[in-house]
Amino acid sequence: MKKSHLGSLASLSVSALVLSACGSFANSVTVPVASSAKPLLSDSALTNGAVVSPNQMWVTAKSLTYWELFLWSNTTKSAKMISPVGISGEGGLAIAYDPGKYGVIGFYPYQSMLHSPLIVTKDGGYHWNSSSFGGSLAPVKDAIGLSDSTIFLVAMTSNGRILEEAPSSAAGAFRTLPFPVAGQIDGIAGISNGVVAQYSSGGTYHLAIYSSQSGQWSMSTITSPNPISMSSAPVKTSGVSSTEEVSICSSRGSSLTLGLVSPTGVITSSVVGSPNSQAVPVACTVDSNNLPQALLRGSGGKMAAVTSSGATTKLGSSLIGAGAFVQLQSHSLVLAPFNNGVHMIDLQSGIDFGGPVDTILSKIASSFG
Repeated sequence: MKKSHLGSLASLSVSALVLSACGSFANSVTVPVASSAKPLLSDSALTNGAVVSPNQMWVTAKSLTYWELFLWSNTTKSAKMISPVGISGEGGLAIAYDPGKYGVIGFYPYQSMLHSPLIVTKDGGYHWNSSSFGGSLAPVKDAIGLSDSTIFLVAMTSNGRILEEAPSSAAGAFRTLPFPVAGQIDGIAGISNGVVAQYSSGGTYHLAIYSSQSGQWSMSTITSPNPISMSSAPVKTSGVSSTEEVSICSSRGSSLTLGLVSPTGVITSSVVGSPNSQAVPVACTVDSNNLPQALLRGSGGKMAAVTSSGATTKLGSSLIGAGAFVQLQSHSLVLAPFNNGVHMIDLQSGIDFGGPVDTILSKIASSFG
């Protein structure tokens, strides 16, 4: 295994970004030839981020036809491209991280790559190990969820979407985890001892919570006519300790529900007024005060951020796709595609770092303390 090495992302050219020359991968993989690859997901749905530690984050970005993974360190004020060598990211990336423990990256299938390579890292992405998953990730943004000991994923079969699980060591084989109700699984998020799954049935979205300890599912009373956004987030419980919880947000008219799913499956939620009667949540997280926070897209694509305390930050840019929140130390960062490109916005300072991603990260380097 060789350690990846790359200087500040700001110094990279576009041609260098396209080459997955960083990261290391345990097994040599032949990249399939695809002259006209067509990803299952739209480009806008693949902009994503994840918290690695309080001062590190993963972000995904596209260069030409390839999606790549970058590790940003707020300690060194620099970024490294950590995409594994030998796997093409043309179909897009699914990522998940259990802060301070391990992370997983999955590659969505595309034209001639029918299966989805799934690889695991325990050091932020400097070294990778392959998993035993031999199927295809389903075309949902949140296709991977992590608990302390288990990798969960949404797979695509000829009969529809199924939920699978495997030990986090990636040494064991994946097995199907029976889903308790009829409905299409639309995304998952991991809690420390299980997973939260969103599913749709009859035009309504619901939540189901699985406990690895009891081996049982519980059904949430929260439902929504719009998709329910979910995000795994480290929530401080006392002092500097933290536990992995899932933040959720859903909307019904001008009523916005924000909440947290605890590792024991208990949901605490509050209902606040939406700044726009047509607002739909597209991402959520917790802020520096451990309050659930939602990113909303309103009429005309206008964006706003709302916390469960009712505090609203209106942002004028038009959002054209799904977005992601990344909490980096005291900064709540919105990473999302707008009508003039991908942007990253710091809600605390109001700074819009703009795009492309190399410009974003170089600006962060000079702005964050």
